[in-house]
Amino acid sequence: MKRFAASADSETDENIWETVEAATEKAPVNQFIHSVALADAQFKTVVTPNVDTITFFNKANELMAKNSPAAADKEMLEKIAAVNIGPGMEFDTSVLTGDVAENWKTMLTEVRLKLIKEGQKFSKKLGQWDYFGEPIGDFNTEYAYRALVALAGLGANTVEVALYPKIEQDADGNTLTGEKSYILHFESYPQVLKGGFWSVTAYGDDDFLIDNPIDRYCINDRSGLKVNDDDSVDVILSKDAPEDTTNWLPVGDGGFHLYMRIYTPDMDALETWMAPTITEIYPSNVN
Repeated sequence: MKRFAASADSETDENIWETVEAATEKAPVNQFIHSVALADAQFKTVVTPNVDTITFFNKANELMAKNSPAAADKEMLEKIAAVNIGPGMEFDTSVLTGDVAENWKTMLTEVRLKLIKEGQKFSKKLGQWDYFGEPIGDFNTEYAYRALVALAGLGANTVEVALYPKIEQDADGNTLTGEKSYILHFESYPQVLKGGFWSVTAYGDDDFLIDNPIDRYCINDRSGLKVNDDDSVDVILSKDAPEDTTNWLPVGDGGFHLYMRIYTPDMDALETWMAPTITEIYPSNVN
C-alpha cells in the first residue's frame, strides 16, 4: 500500500497524477490477497491467535530462514535456539507442558497488555496528541515495541519520515463522541520540511473510516480550508453537516478519534509548534 502527494506547481506538473495513476496497478484488496503475485511474494500467510503454538514457531523459523535476522539479534537468537527457535530449525515441542492450547490462549491475552505497558515509554506528546517516537520503524532490539507496532499496523515509518499523532479526547479531557460537535482549531498548520505534507483523518471506535454523505474522510494541506482573519483555521467535527461544509470533517454517531499524519516533519519547529486543540461547541449546534 502506498500514499502519494501530488501538487501542480507548474504546467509541467499538471498531469503528474495522471502519470502516477497510469503507472500504478490497482485492484480491490480481496482480489489482491488471492493474486498469484502476492502468493509468489510469500505474503499470503498471516499468523493470527487461532494458529496453534507449534505452527506458529515453525512458521517463524521458516520466515527467519527466508528473511535473515539482523546482526543485532545475535544474542536473542542464541537464547531462543535452546528450544529450537531460529532460522530453518524445527521447534522443540518437549518444552510444552500442561494444557498447551489453553496456555497459548492465555499468553496471547496477557502479552498484549504487557506490550502496551512496555510501549508507553516510547510515547511522546504533541500538545494533547500522542504519538510513538524513536526507535519506531528502526527498532533494533526493542522487540516488545516492535511487536506492539506490528499488532496495530504491521510496520511504521521512522520519525524523520512521518509522525502519527492520535487524539481521543477534547480539551476538557472528555472522550470524543458523535453525540456532540467540536471545533478542531489550528493556530498554524503542522510544521514540515520542504516537500512535506500532512492530514487529519477521523476514525470510528472500530478503527475504520466513517461513512458520510460527502465522502470526506480527512482534511489536509490541499483541502482549501477557509482561514480566519488571524490566519488560524477552525474545522468542524460533527455528524450533521453545517450550512457551509468547506471546513467540515464528518464524524459518526458514536465514539471517534483522530489521527494526524505529518510527512517529513520539521522536528525542530514542532518542539514549539502549538498542536491543534479540540473544543466542544455549546450548545451542540454547528449551524
